[in-house]
Amino acid sequence: MIALYLFLGWSLTSILVNGSIFDPLRNYLLVRYPFFGKLLSCIQCTGLWVGIIIFIPLLAVGEVPYISSYWWFGYIAYPIIQSGVSVLIESFIIYLVKGSRNN
Repeated sequence: MIALYLFLGWSLTSILVNGSIFDPLRNYLLVRYPFFGKLLSCIQCTGLWVGIIIFIPLLAVGEVPYISSYWWFGYIAYPIIQSGVSVLIESFIIYLVKGSRNN
């Protein structure tokens, strides 16, 4: 089940960072509020915030992923793991795309 949430988090992160539908928002934020624009342009930063956003409803319905015997550790670890998984999957996708262009 946690793999599904991590994949969902990567999908949302990728759409927010790379989706052309969010280009106007990213460009506006980069010009008007550079700090937030950079956050929305970074796969790792956006992945962390998406991890937090996904984790909140999981808490509400009691589907908190079991990560450690310490109950508070999941609150910290899940968003960080979400960010890392987003970076790994995105890097793999970029690797595949570059490899297919070289052939």
